[in-house]
Amino acid sequence: MGKPAIRYATAAVFLVSIASGLLLVFGPLRATNKAYGMTDLSALLGSARTLHVQSTCWLYDPDPNRPEFEQATVIPCEVWVDVPNLRTHFISYMSWSTPDGKKGLNRVEGVHDHQVAMDIDHTEKTVRFNKVSVVQRRLAVRDQIQRNLNYITEEQLEYFVRVGQETINGTLYDIWEREDTDIHHPDRRKKIRCWLAPATGELGRIYIWRKTGDEKWRLTWCADPIERDVDIPDSIFAFEAPQDYKYQNTLETAYGGEGLGQGWYMMGGARVSPAINFTLDDGSVIMAWHSDDLQADRYQEQGHLFKDLIPGGELPKLPMVVYGLKTVPLESHSPPEITYVGRHLAFTKKDRWYYEWALYVPSGPLPSFVQRPLYRMLCRFNLANDQPPRVGNPLSENKIASNEFDLFVREAMAELSDDGRAPEHVTYENVMRWANEIRASLAN
Repeated sequence: MGKPAIRYATAAVFLVSIASGLLLVFGPLRATNKAYGMTDLSALLGSARTLHVQSTCWLYDPDPNRPEFEQATVIPCEVWVDVPNLRTHFISYMSWSTPDGKKGLNRVEGVHDHQVAMDIDHTEKTVRFNKVSVVQRRLAVRDQIQRNLNYITEEQLEYFVRVGQETINGTLYDIWEREDTDIHHPDRRKKIRCWLAPATGELGRIYIWRKTGDEKWRLTWCADPIERDVDIPDSIFAFEAPQDYKYQNTLETAYGGEGLGQGWYMMGGARVSPAINFTLDDGSVIMAWHSDDLQADRYQEQGHLFKDLIPGGELPKLPMVVYGLKTVPLESHSPPEITYVGRHLAFTKKDRWYYEWALYVPSGPLPSFVQRPLYRMLCRFNLANDQPPRVGNPLSENKIASNEFDLFVREAMAELSDDGRAPEHVTYENVMRWANEIRASLAN
């Protein structure tokens, strides 16, 4: 048997997120007397209904035939987004590596709507269908439209400096630029350049360079052209793949997966499966997860573990418990690591699984994040064999506004309930009250 390959499926999602999240939110607006700058971008979000973007990624490796040079792998990517119908179609790549040091790239393609995702690996010539969560799809498209900028957050806008102007196809663009240092590797730097039309707020193109130490800047990603609110033919979103590929299932037998499809984390004979997480406007986090003991019956009844729990009280004693979260500093502008304390909020049951809906409150003052936060789960165990606490998988931030609470939190609860209903006591007002009480108890 060969050694297993470790596949980084997020590579495809990463490029789609950049291509659609970073670009989708900007487009031509009605001309006014206002001159738009980078600090105005947050006010220009949310108007796109469709998007088509072509982008290019450059990956650099030593040239085995010419050691004094590097060779670049040029990867063209493309994305289409239909916001009202929650449909996306992307062409990108997935990187992989094996324990013995081998690595490679696979050409991938995906067509996703509000019910099913079709993912194609053109290198392996395989096709797979998966059922999707409506809330997850809505969250993903909302991220791409409104907030999921990856390289540009509202807090980062002040770091851009206008460095020039350029006319592209008759439109005058201001050129804005920003440089960042990798907090984990101080010798690595990143430069982002954006072309923004001051008269309309249109974002024309984006270029990203990187370098290490005294190296020259190397172009690593660009997006050009960007087409916003164009008519996208329905055929772009058709579930069609080459007939000679290996079909792992069919559209009718699409895999359902667990929960809302975020995967799981295994350690010490136990498993925790995070279903979904949301960050509220006060900085606290709601996350749904379930856990099981891999050494016992995975589907054993767990209802008794949720009896007598109260909102704001202790978490259930499941095999693996996500007792807290902590942020991961990502860039030089990132604040120090912040720890969140977990308390019980509610639970739901879907099929065989009991889901804990926990509320995580920061243990201290919460600064403004320069880059979208990344959380890691803090896990402890309730097993027959002793297991020390561990740090688990990373989770991306899914920030929602107060008026989106019912649309996302309560709808997700309904998706993870056999009766299709969310617990009545979980309202925005109640959650804010419990978060303030928990915060006050931590300060004492």
